Amino acid sequence: MTSEARVFTTPIAEAPLAPRFGWLWRIALLMAGALVGLLGLTLGASLYWGVGLWGINIPFVWGFDLINYAWWIGIANGASLFAAILVLRRHDLRTAVNRFAEGVALFGVICAGMFPIVHLGRPWLFYWVFPYPATYEVWPQFRSTLTWDFWAISTHAIVTTLLWYIGLIPDLATMRDRARRPLAQRIYGVLALGWRNSVRHWAHHQVAYRLVAVLVLPLILVMQSTVAFEFASTLIPDWHETRLPLHFAATGLAQGLSMVLLIGMLLRWGLRLEGHIDDRDIGLLGWLVLASALASGYLYLDEIMLALLADPMERVAAVNRVRGDYAGFFWAAIVFCVLIPQLLWLRAAERGRWGVRRDQHQRRGLVRPLLDHRRRLPARLSALDVACLCADSGRDRAALRHHRPLRGSRPALRPLHPRGLDVRIPPRRARGPVVTAGLDSGGSRLQGLIAEFDRPEALAAAVEEARRAGYTRLDAFSPFPLRGVAQALGERPRALPWIAAIAGLVGAAVQYGSQVWLNAVDYPLNVGGRPLHSWPAFVPATIIVAILWAGAATILALLITAGLPRLHHPVFAVPGFERASEDRFFLLIAADDPHFERAGAFLAGLRPLAVREVAA
Repeated sequence: MTSEARVFTTPIAEAPLAPRFGWLWRIALLMAGALVGLLGLTLGASLYWGVGLWGINIPFVWGFDLINYAWWIGIANGASLFAAILVLRRHDLRTAVNRFAEGVALFGVICAGMFPIVHLGRPWLFYWVFPYPATYEVWPQFRSTLTWDFWAISTHAIVTTLLWYIGLIPDLATMRDRARRPLAQRIYGVLALGWRNSVRHWAHHQVAYRLVAVLVLPLILVMQSTVAFEFASTLIPDWHETRLPLHFAATGLAQGLSMVLLIGMLLRWGLRLEGHIDDRDIGLLGWLVLASALASGYLYLDEIMLALLADPMERVAAVNRVRGDYAGFFWAAIVFCVLIPQLLWLRAAERGRWGVRRDQHQRRGLVRPLLDHRRRLPARLSALDVACLCADSGRDRAALRHHRPLRGSRPALRPLHPRGLDVRIPPRRARGPVVTAGLDSGGSRLQGLIAEFDRPEALAAAVEEARRAGYTRLDAFSPFPLRGVAQALGERPRALPWIAAIAGLVGAAVQYGSQVWLNAVDYPLNVGGRPLHSWPAFVPATIIVAILWAGAATILALLITAGLPRLHHPVFAVPGFERASEDRFFLLIAADDPHFERAGAFLAGLRPLAVREVAA
């Protein structure tokens, strides 16, 4: 199992660590650069001629820029919702798509946040929406949807970045351990914050990861409601419907899932990741896109039916959308969002009945081809030894004809463990005397002793034995979270949810109180005859800032409770410890443990792969 984990890590880690990325990557980079240049050209034209170039005119205050804003927000919300649900459900699909789903959400927010700033007409004055005392002591108007946009976009960008980065920390540590160039090791080491795969780290990391995923869910609903409020603040008929938040959420989910599916197919093809993003993952994404497309079709039908039952003005507006000058855009949305995804039924029919059985057969036979195509095979036997080894008749019958030992030159072969006959897989050490390959302390102070295991079950059993033996200063290291081991070591991070909740309540109180004081006490302004204390207008920013404070408190609490950042730790100097991010499991007994004088004999009795000293 451990060697398979290492093999599956290799192609993922080697892609960004490769010294050259090939001509296809250069072509893609040139195309992306050209598109960014085109964006800069169009933005420059809008700044020179004005935002009227995008079709903005009274009463139509929404033009090409804010339509793009709504489109990118839909993609970001859909991808964020998908990634957050996978994290909360702990679904197997998250290991294949979570990282680039969170990346799609993050870049979608970045693209969306650009358009409201440009929409101002003078984007260099965007800081006017910040609540600070300006020269004329004019505070921002919190009853304006533009101010809601500021808080919504900034919070969405920060929380989505937290979701992406918290999940990425263990992956950055893996990149640090696999990097060969010193500069790459330093860069990934700093970004990983000194993550060392400690069970303590994993326990707090998983709680913080799920907390941020929980915060994403209400944030998405508030974002879509904010966009709907922006529609409702205009004079356009049929833009004051209570169905708009649900409509935006459903169609945005379809957009986000479609983008995740597209990126997944490109990564699968471009980086040869069929073993990681397999047919089952793509098939599940296809089903989700299909379901969201059907929900979008229902909402489009609901929009038309409700408009026909509404007042004459809204009925005329609905008929104009379907048959007017812009009917082509409406029907194009129907075709691309609802009808084209129905082609996925063809793929579903092809995979029906026998498709599941075929997928299971492919997954069972997946490990062997990956093992056969590793780039660096560990040279464990000499050429003469390999020449004398008979082929495994149970696995490779075709290789029997190559069994021709060299006469007169056959060397004496040492007995090997049966697993050692496969030169591609590092062997497990025979259970018996433990090789202590530690550092010679030479009288220097030790940090502790560390034992290496090759299976999570062996580590869990070792932790239980150590606790029964009376050891209290323990730490364990694993490539993935081990809940049972964390509980055995007493790691139960119950404080993180309380910290996030208290921070959210404090943030909500501060935001709501500041809005009341700024717009109703210090600078009262009558807007449309509304009361100065317009609490419904203050609610969106209050909820958004509460989510922002809770997310910021979660990451700070994670860093403090996990003891990060700590860019250097004595265990990093232990030979072979870099495999703690791949397929090895370690148990550390600290030198300040009351029973440390017998720790060496105790660890040797657990029959690990090796016991090593950890220099302080």
